[in-house]
Amino acid sequence: MDFGFLNSILRSDYFPPKDMWYTPLSINYYYFGHLVTAVITKLTSIPSFISYNLMLATLFALTFTASLSIGMNLFDKLQSSIKSVFAGLTSAILVSFGGNLTTIYTFFKAYVPAEKPVPFWQLPFLPFGFPNGYWYPNATRFIPFTIHEFPLYSFVVSTYTDTL
Repeated sequence: MDFGFLNSILRSDYFPPKDMWYTPLSINYYYFGHLVTAVITKLTSIPSFISYNLMLATLFALTFTASLSIGMNLFDKLQSSIKSVFAGLTSAILVSFGGNLTTIYTFFKAYVPAEKPVPFWQLPFLPFGFPNGYWYPNATRFIPFTIHEFPLYSFVVSTYTDTL
Protein backbone atom coordinates (compact mmCIF):
# COMPACT_ATOMS: atom_id res chain seq x y z
CA MET A 1 0.00 0.00 0.00
CA ASP A 2 2.73 2.47 0.97
CA PHE A 3 4.81 1.69 -2.10
CA GLY A 4 1.69 2.15 -4.24
CA PHE A 5 0.99 5.52 -2.61
CA LEU A 6 4.56 6.60 -3.28
CA ASN A 7 4.31 5.62 -6.94
CA SER A 8 0.90 7.28 -7.31
CA ILE A 9 2.34 10.54 -5.99
CA LEU A 10 5.39 10.25 -8.26
CA ARG A 11 3.18 9.69 -11.34
CA SER A 12 0.68 12.40 -10.49
CA ASP A 13 0.53 15.65 -12.47
CA TYR A 14 -1.64 17.36 -9.85
CA PHE A 15 -2.89 16.91 -6.30
CA PRO A 16 -4.55 15.05 -4.74
CA PRO A 17 -2.93 12.06 -6.44
CA LYS A 18 -5.10 9.31 -7.89
CA ASP A 19 -5.89 6.18 -5.94
CA MET A 20 -3.87 3.24 -7.25
CA TRP A 21 -6.76 0.79 -6.83
CA TYR A 22 -9.55 2.99 -8.13
CA THR A 23 -7.97 5.51 -10.46
CA PRO A 24 -10.87 7.90 -11.10
CA LEU A 25 -10.82 8.85 -7.42
CA SER A 26 -8.08 10.46 -5.37
CA ILE A 27 -6.25 8.82 -2.46
CA ASN A 28 -8.63 8.84 0.49
CA TYR A 29 -5.96 8.36 3.14
CA TYR A 30 -3.31 10.44 4.85
CA TYR A 31 -0.21 10.51 2.68
CA PHE A 32 2.03 13.32 3.95
CA GLY A 33 4.89 10.94 4.77
CA HIS A 34 4.62 9.47 1.31
CA LEU A 35 4.71 12.97 -0.15
CA VAL A 36 7.94 13.71 1.74
CA THR A 37 9.45 10.48 0.39
CA ALA A 38 8.28 11.35 -3.14
CA VAL A 39 9.85 14.81 -2.97
CA ILE A 40 13.18 13.36 -1.81
CA THR A 41 12.89 10.71 -4.54
CA LYS A 42 12.37 13.36 -7.22
CA LEU A 43 15.20 15.54 -5.89
CA THR A 44 17.72 12.69 -5.82
CA SER A 45 16.53 10.84 -8.96
CA ILE A 46 16.67 7.54 -7.07
CA PRO A 47 14.23 4.84 -8.26
CA SER A 48 11.17 4.54 -6.05
CA PHE A 49 11.89 0.94 -5.02
CA ILE A 50 15.20 2.10 -3.55
CA SER A 51 13.94 5.32 -1.98
CA TYR A 52 11.07 3.46 -0.30
CA ASN A 53 13.52 1.14 1.46
CA LEU A 54 15.83 4.02 2.33
CA MET A 55 12.91 5.84 3.94
CA LEU A 56 12.08 2.78 6.04
CA ALA A 57 15.68 2.64 7.29
CA THR A 58 15.66 6.40 7.88
CA LEU A 59 12.47 6.21 9.93
CA PHE A 60 13.91 3.43 12.07
CA ALA A 61 17.09 5.46 12.62
CA LEU A 62 15.10 8.58 13.50
CA THR A 63 12.91 6.63 15.92
CA PHE A 64 15.94 5.15 17.67
CA THR A 65 17.87 8.45 17.76
CA ALA A 66 14.94 10.53 18.99
CA SER A 67 14.17 8.01 21.74
CA LEU A 68 17.83 7.95 22.76
CA SER A 69 17.99 11.74 22.89
CA ILE A 70 14.77 12.15 24.86
CA GLY A 71 15.75 9.42 27.33
CA MET A 72 19.21 10.89 27.86
CA ASN A 73 18.00 14.45 28.24
CA LEU A 74 15.23 13.57 30.68
CA PHE A 75 17.54 11.46 32.82
CA ASP A 76 20.53 13.81 32.57
CA LYS A 77 18.71 16.40 34.67
CA LEU A 78 18.68 13.94 37.58
CA GLN A 79 21.85 11.82 37.36
CA SER A 80 25.39 11.63 35.97
CA SER A 81 26.22 11.29 32.29
CA ILE A 82 27.00 7.52 32.37
CA LYS A 83 23.61 6.76 33.86
CA SER A 84 21.92 9.07 31.37
CA VAL A 85 23.56 7.19 28.46
CA PHE A 86 22.26 3.93 29.89
CA ALA A 87 18.80 5.45 30.34
CA GLY A 88 18.89 6.78 26.77
CA LEU A 89 19.90 3.41 25.32
CA THR A 90 17.26 1.63 27.37
CA SER A 91 14.53 3.99 26.20
CA ALA A 92 15.70 3.77 22.56
CA ILE A 93 15.70 -0.03 22.65
CA LEU A 94 12.30 -0.21 24.33
CA VAL A 95 10.68 2.23 21.91
CA SER A 96 12.31 0.88 18.74
CA PHE A 97 12.30 -2.85 19.48
CA GLY A 98 9.54 -3.14 22.04
CA GLY A 99 6.01 -4.15 21.37
CA ASN A 100 3.09 -5.38 23.38
CA LEU A 101 4.87 -8.65 24.24
CA THR A 102 2.33 -10.94 22.59
CA THR A 103 5.16 -12.94 21.02
CA ILE A 104 5.36 -14.81 24.31
CA TYR A 105 2.38 -16.76 22.94
CA THR A 106 4.74 -18.57 20.55
CA PHE A 107 5.90 -20.65 23.52
CA PHE A 108 2.42 -21.74 24.57
CA LYS A 109 -0.38 -23.78 23.06
CA ALA A 110 -2.42 -21.68 20.64
CA TYR A 111 -5.69 -20.28 21.92
CA VAL A 112 -8.85 -20.88 19.93
CA PRO A 113 -10.55 -18.86 18.51
CA ALA A 114 -7.80 -16.41 17.56
CA GLU A 115 -10.13 -13.45 18.04
CA LYS A 116 -10.52 -14.15 21.76
CA PRO A 117 -7.11 -14.20 23.43
CA VAL A 118 -6.73 -15.74 26.87
CA PRO A 119 -3.94 -14.98 29.36
CA PHE A 120 -0.82 -16.97 28.51
CA TRP A 121 -0.55 -18.36 32.05
CA GLN A 122 -3.78 -20.27 31.42
CA LEU A 123 -2.26 -22.07 28.41
CA PRO A 124 0.04 -25.13 28.47
CA PHE A 125 3.74 -24.29 28.07
CA LEU A 126 5.16 -25.83 24.86
CA PRO A 127 8.70 -24.47 24.32
CA PHE A 128 9.40 -26.80 21.39
CA GLY A 129 5.95 -26.67 19.82
CA PHE A 130 6.75 -23.91 17.35
CA PRO A 131 4.94 -23.18 15.10
CA ASN A 132 1.86 -23.41 17.20
CA GLY A 133 -0.67 -21.43 15.21
CA TYR A 134 0.37 -18.04 16.57
CA TRP A 135 -0.07 -15.42 13.87
CA TYR A 136 2.04 -12.29 14.35
CA PRO A 137 -0.61 -9.77 13.16
CA ASN A 138 -2.64 -10.84 16.23
CA ALA A 139 -0.32 -8.54 18.16
CA THR A 140 -2.08 -5.55 16.58
CA ARG A 141 -5.56 -6.85 17.41
CA PHE A 142 -4.96 -8.00 20.95
CA ILE A 143 -7.37 -5.57 22.57
CA PRO A 144 -10.85 -6.39 21.24
CA PHE A 145 -12.31 -4.07 18.58
CA THR A 146 -9.12 -2.00 18.24
CA ILE A 147 -6.10 -1.80 15.97
CA HIS A 148 -3.01 -0.81 17.91
CA GLU A 149 0.17 -0.95 15.91
CA PHE A 150 3.56 -0.19 17.40
CA PRO A 151 6.88 0.85 15.82
CA LEU A 152 8.49 -2.60 15.64
CA TYR A 153 5.44 -4.07 13.88
CA SER A 154 5.61 -1.29 11.29
CA PHE A 155 9.30 -1.90 10.68
CA VAL A 156 8.84 -5.68 10.38
CA VAL A 157 6.05 -5.42 7.82
CA SER A 158 7.76 -2.49 6.05
CA THR A 159 5.01 0.04 6.36
CA TYR A 160 5.40 3.59 7.50
CA THR A 161 1.83 4.78 7.27
CA ASP A 162 1.21 4.60 11.00
CA THR A 163 4.79 5.31 12.07
CA LEU A 164 4.70 8.78 10.61
